[in-house]
Amino acid sequence: MIWGLSYSIGSTTHWVLRYDDGKHPDRQSVAHGRRSITARGQEVLSHAEEQLMSALALSVILSLVSAVAYAGGAIVQEHVAVSAPGEQYAPLRRPTWWAAVALNGLGGLLHVVALAYGPLSLVQPLGALTIVFALPMAALFVGRRAGATAWRGAIMATVGLAAMLALVRSS
Repeated sequence: MIWGLSYSIGSTTHWVLRYDDGKHPDRQSVAHGRRSITARGQEVLSHAEEQLMSALALSVILSLVSAVAYAGGAIVQEHVAVSAPGEQYAPLRRPTWWAAVALNGLGGLLHVVALAYGPLSLVQPLGALTIVFALPMAALFVGRRAGATAWRGAIMATVGLAAMLALVRSS
């Protein structure tokens, strides 16, 4: 968990950032300092704040790539399963099935790595974008067109996710 506190005195902002993974007390870290506000009103970021922002950006990118990998794996697995409907265990004999399993594994691995750089409250909701990414990917790669209801659902999921992340960010 990452939390911070900042307060301003004159043209200087004082800040404290604390990182605590909740599991290992020896891995807690605290950074503190102050930063000045330039004549143009722009704040100068400290090194710790830049590192925190870089870690959060990396966790977002990893989460999004993870969602794309999960969506790709699901689409390929569905396509392989539909192409051999009557044969039992037929998908297991096809290399594309195992490529889809590898994509799902990659998605899981990227999700875990994203959790190393960002909080669960950010990374986990971004995983829900798998459903949203699957719609255009299925249309592009498999030729399956999504109906208006599916697109409305994807839009509502995206809006809900944005609202939830905004609430989490403000708390």
